[in-house]
Amino acid sequence: MASSYSWNPLELIEETCCPLCGHASYYKIFTRADKLPLHECTDCRFVYLGLRPNEKALDRYYADQYFDNSATYQHYFDYAQAVTDLGYCPRIARMKPFVENWHNKRVLEIGCAAGSTLKLLERMGARVRGIEISAQAVTIARDHYGLDVLHSPFNAGKFIGEQFDILLLFDVLEHLPHPGLVLDDIQALLAPGGILVLTVPNFNRFDQVGAKWRGVQSYWEHLHYFRAEVLSRCLTKRNFTITEMHSFTGAAQEDIPNTEVRIRAARNRLLGQKTLCRSWIRRLRKAKFHLTGPPDLPISSDFNGMDLFCLAQKGVGGESLL
Repeated sequence: MASSYSWNPLELIEETCCPLCGHASYYKIFTRADKLPLHECTDCRFVYLGLRPNEKALDRYYADQYFDNSATYQHYFDYAQAVTDLGYCPRIARMKPFVENWHNKRVLEIGCAAGSTLKLLERMGARVRGIEISAQAVTIARDHYGLDVLHSPFNAGKFIGEQFDILLLFDVLEHLPHPGLVLDDIQALLAPGGILVLTVPNFNRFDQVGAKWRGVQSYWEHLHYFRAEVLSRCLTKRNFTITEMHSFTGAAQEDIPNTEVRIRAARNRLLGQKTLCRSWIRRLRKAKFHLTGPPDLPISSDFNGMDLFCLAQKGVGGESLL
């Protein structure tokens, strides 16, 4: 299990009502190892932190080491470079059955990190923009990839007068203090018929395995947790039609890693300490990719996986899958 994180009690905010629907009644269902309680709204079943870090505490958590020297994202920028070297991104691969032609599409990615996904979409002909809170990631996106990326928390006011065909939100919504307002802003930023693609941790997994779920044993910056049915309802309420929703588990996301995964993680930590070794690892992965082709994408239609993938279209009926 991952170690906990210590928050300054003076930098915690009490959440007095559901951040998604505004209802004030809740059940306390779990306490994370960082001592923050999880509350479940009795009205919409949304799960959120009863005490959450304030902006100052989160800014410190998202300091420069967040992406490149943390247990969660160690050597993230090497991964980003590997993605662009290969020309293959699992996120784009998941969208391919629904968005085959990216030419001239107006794309905004919220929380774009270093911009590797946007760079690949730009190569495919899309007109891309991004917004990102990490100064280190924004510098790489601008200087290394030449992308138009704003350094800022997400605010729809930054894009007044603009509309986008596709809006991307990968592993971001759970970090934002007011997810309902964010989804309202996204709905306004999308052109009619525009597409929202997002991923979030899958709280259905907690319902199955409880405290063993990795989602409550790490990622202390996560403020909220979505079940599939909750995500479906809050999108259809905003006049989205859900085209695809499934869960998946990445290769290193097991709740209890098996021996092979533990050995691979230890090897990567050891070799990853040397820049030259990381460079050779990227080369070997590139060679393997060209020999064996892209990996199969894991999909769990019964929502047993670690994360939820959702693709929804604005203003075409508002039908719910669930």
